[in-house]
Amino acid sequence: MPWTSFNYFSTGAFGKLYKGTYNEEDVTIKLLEKPENDPERAQLMEQQFVQEVMMLEAPKYCEANWSL
Repeated sequence: MPWTSFNYFSTGAFGKLYKGTYNEEDVTIKLLEKPENDPERAQLMEQQFVQEVMMLEAPKYCEANWSL
């Protein structure tokens, strides 16, 4: 079983955050609370979530070019 823990951590602007362990790695789990009576806000939340996931999937590297 990949999940070994799942504990409440905090509440964010769009839902609750949990700290967990997945395949022996510490992870943060975000559970979105989609507003069912506000379709515009729900769409905005979805767009922001997709942007966040894309940012997290982006390659992480830093190239420095130092000149004096």
